Amino acid sequence: MRFAWLLAFGLACVSAVPPAAACSCSRPSIRSALEDAVLVADMRVLEVRPLDDALMSGQYLLYRVERIYKAPPTIAEGDVVWVYHQTCNSMGYEPSEVGGRLIWFMWMRRGQ
Repeated sequence: MRFAWLLAFGLACVSAVPPAAACSCSRPSIRSALEDAVLVADMRVLEVRPLDDALMSGQYLLYRVERIYKAPPTIAEGDVVWVYHQTCNSMGYEPSEVGGRLIWFMWMRRGQ
């Protein structure tokens, strides 16, 4: 009986917490992502370049900003920018994706 009570209490506690509340990689709402992002833009992939360092998971991507939805004054439509894309928890881009367009929500990290 004591085990059943502990199990019921544990399930009640777990169900009271929203899913992925403590996980930093949980998907935010579109509104929250738009509010928190520094840059939201339609970007065209111009180049995909792997890192030279085999110990790091990531790649460099060259984009052209096609359309801006939200941006700091230092970025304008038509700008070409390099972006470091860390791939430890996401899929990398293949060279075949050059020319494709994506909507990107970008955040600043350590002032970059």
